[in-house]
Amino acid sequence: MNQQPLEISVQGAHTVRVVPERATLNFAIGFEATSPVEAVDRTTELVRAIQAELDALKATGAVSKLVVNPIGTRSWRPYSEAGRPLAPRYAASARLLAEFADFKELASFTARTGTAEGVTLGYVGWDVTDATRKAAEAEALAAAVATTQARATAIAAAAGLTEVQATQFADPGLLTENASAKAGRMMSAAYGARGAAPMGEAFEISPEDIEITVALQGRFLAR
Repeated sequence: MNQQPLEISVQGAHTVRVVPERATLNFAIGFEATSPVEAVDRTTELVRAIQAELDALKATGAVSKLVVNPIGTRSWRPYSEAGRPLAPRYAASARLLAEFADFKELASFTARTGTAEGVTLGYVGWDVTDATRKAAEAEALAAAVATTQARATAIAAAAGLTEVQATQFADPGLLTENASAKAGRMMSAAYGARGAAPMGEAFEISPEDIEITVALQGRFLAR
């Protein structure tokens, strides 16, 4: 009597660490004033100056992407300590995004603008190029497949079986009985630490590596 093959379902994952190649700086430019015209004019003037500086860096390849959003305005009426209304105040601001391919230029830019009136530096997001990401995902996927095969082989050996054949590979959750489970492949990128941009004198930037993880499930038959 032939023994029925043993079905084995396992999950494997692998993480590839790569050095960041792109840094996206998020920052804002804005001013407060006693009139809306003054607030908008001062903001517009500084936006144009910084945009020109970043356009020059973009022409050299140091900046790979620049986004300048429209100016927004707001107004409010402050009150004195005695509770009396004071003259209204007005503010204008614009949010910008600059993707740097040259981290030395990023350090220099933030050192120059970080202490400038009207500039608020936000966080820096780290990333890699599309080509690097695809290569890292392919490497992680191949290693994840090898991990599932090794685990299935170990389980089969423990059960006294020697022949192991892969029948299915899928994203996590898709090989469960509940086919509607929506746990997708973990091609997640932990973009190092997202902190405030550096200010003051320029220094060398050393971001954390980016982690690209791929997880999958495998189904095997062992005899």
